[in-house]
Amino acid sequence: MDYVYESGWEIGLSMGTVIVEPNAAITIDFNKKPCQGSLKVAEVYEDGEEEMVIVESNRIYAPQ
Repeated sequence: MDYVYESGWEIGLSMGTVIVEPNAAITIDFNKKPCQGSLKVAEVYEDGEEEMVIVESNRIYAPQ
């Protein structure tokens, strides 16, 4: 059986853009809780730079 790999970035692109208010809390739901320390979230800027975001209780906060 062949498997096709899609990165998180590719999966996110297929979901479309979500517009949120500045400082909005964004909750991340999981079918299965990730292993401790395995979840990493980055904010990616238009110029390609990125900055790691702190995840608190399955929540991240939109930038100002």
